[in-house]
Amino acid sequence: MSDLEILRNKQLEFYNSGKTRDWKFRKESLKKLKSSIHQYKNDILKALEEDLGKGEFESIVSEILIIFGELDLFLKKGKSYSKSKKVKKTLLTFDGTGYINPTPYGVVAILSPWNYPIQLALVPLIAAVAAGNCVILKPSSITAKSSEVIKNIVESSFNEEHVSVVLGSREESNAILSLGLDKIFFTGSPSVGKIVLEKAAQTFTPCTLELGGKSPAIIDAMDEKTLSKAMKRILWGKFINGGQTCISPDYIIAHSSLKEIIPQIYKDIIDKFNKERKFHKIVNEKHYKRICSYLDNGKIIYGGNFDDKTLSIESTLMEPESFESPVMIDEVFGPIMPIVYFDKKSDIIQIVNKVCEYPLSLYLFSKSEDNISYFLENLKYGGACVNDTITHIVNHNLPFGGVRSSGMGTYHGYDSFLCFSRMVSVLKKGYKIDMFLRYPPYKRNEGVLKILYKFLTR
Repeated sequence: MSDLEILRNKQLEFYNSGKTRDWKFRKESLKKLKSSIHQYKNDILKALEEDLGKGEFESIVSEILIIFGELDLFLKKGKSYSKSKKVKKTLLTFDGTGYINPTPYGVVAILSPWNYPIQLALVPLIAAVAAGNCVILKPSSITAKSSEVIKNIVESSFNEEHVSVVLGSREESNAILSLGLDKIFFTGSPSVGKIVLEKAAQTFTPCTLELGGKSPAIIDAMDEKTLSKAMKRILWGKFINGGQTCISPDYIIAHSSLKEIIPQIYKDIIDKFNKERKFHKIVNEKHYKRICSYLDNGKIIYGGNFDDKTLSIESTLMEPESFESPVMIDEVFGPIMPIVYFDKKSDIIQIVNKVCEYPLSLYLFSKSEDNISYFLENLKYGGACVNDTITHIVNHNLPFGGVRSSGMGTYHGYDSFLCFSRMVSVLKKGYKIDMFLRYPPYKRNEGVLKILYKFLTR
């Protein structure tokens, strides 16, 4: 028996003990996790700096504060989320009481990515624990320093039979997927998502897949002042974390009337942004070379410089050679922004469907409510943000997730609790009432059945 199988059996035994069903136990576990994150705050900041070149402000805002937001929500509302909820009776079940019982899956796996290594590991972990599960957490091997910090945080907060971190690479991930666990939560690329889904299908394991997608930023015709605000929001969303964000605006589709003024507005904004950071560190050499290759896919409008020694690339705006160029086929996942133009609203539908029919996010910039409604209704996407980027994921009252190639299932806030819970239906009856109509011989009930049929199908 492998070490992972032994760990799974320990967690299964602990789950079957019923201890995680107690809300007080879950709450104390979350409190310990919160305290541990406070304790390791400086280690988190240092690891993110080493792994991804993130500064303190960006690390706190995009990683730590989001984690604390989820923790505070579940500490406040987790008990009510966990309670059974009665449902309305129907005519055919008037003699019983129906309720929904939120039930943990059992032993679940969380496979987290490298681009937001702390946030995207701990946010789903918080929900899994709040829902009463035992967890095997596998962080990315690419951001090794952050993964070590995650392991230290978890080990100081939980016993291994409750929550355990497994370090390693693809071999360990495959071994976890083969354990036949009760739920898999995966964040990563669509190509790896397919492998996860195939593995899960062998054991009928339910999955939540949070994948990527080429998220378009659509800029409608607008005045220069409004355009400047729109571009600032788009470029902030693009270049945060060096463009290594699954919901980053991946390319711009701008109205053709804006073609002459966009380059100057881009330059003005980026020159200000560059006072903070001109070059963006890419996580490793493989991704660096991939992103640099896109610079040969069209005309560089501004930027385009790179540094092999530091694996860093400048914020870049470019016009692709064609829709068949790799920069328009692949998810860029880096600090290069392709831009294309449209004349008619219908052009946008064709462009988005050609580039990526199922983007993870849709970003619309327009002052026309009719146009906004048109795009929202006629495109397919995981979630949308109108006149801004990225910020739709900050509101934990909004579920986050993709569609088809960009994901399966949602989480954040209460939806995270639902993600790690089975909503079990229960109908409870007593013995005082016993409907004779349900029992044979049915011929005696023909008259009553006709009346009942007429009433229920009116």
